[in-house]
Amino acid sequence: LNGEINRLRREENALLRKIELTELDLKNKKNDYAKSMQSLYRKNSGYDIFIFLFSANSFTQTLRRARYLKEFSAWRKNQAEEIMRQQEELEKKRKELQELQAEKNKTVQQRTAETDRLKTKETKQRTVVDKVKKNEKALVKELEKQKRQAAELNRQIEKLIAEEARKLAKNNGSSTSTKSDAYSGYRMTKDE
Repeated sequence: LNGEINRLRREENALLRKIELTELDLKNKKNDYAKSMQSLYRKNSGYDIFIFLFSANSFTQTLRRARYLKEFSAWRKNQAEEIMRQQEELEKKRKELQELQAEKNKTVQQRTAETDRLKTKETKQRTVVDKVKKNEKALVKELEKQKRQAAELNRQIEKLIAEEARKLAKNNGSSTSTKSDAYSGYRMTKDE
């Protein structure tokens, strides 16, 4: 998205430069056209086009003046058309700029939304990681507690086994000593 936004910014800047150049050119053409029109009316102030034509010294000069007026009229018409064409081109470029800016704004909004979505996702993941860490700590504590309980149970079992072994050894020891006293040694028979 950043590449797309940068591309749109470059296009926008290029279009702005074109608009500025077109506006400057249009302004110059309008000024030139206005100056030529003012000059024409000043030179012919109070004179009619017919007076301009018929005040010529010869028929050839009249034809030249007529051709001049015709060419000047064509030039005026061309200048007016060129001004109109440039104004239309300028409007077209301004619309294009607006569309480009709208596209750029849309892309920026998409990037912002994506960034927000990623931040939200990251926050959720951190929350899950924190919960897992808390659960891990709790589980480690529980495991240690169970290990201690198992060790304590093993000690008690070993103690009971040792106690039982002592009792058994004591019982075996006392019963063996009584038996050994009763049956110890070789018994003689009556015949002997």
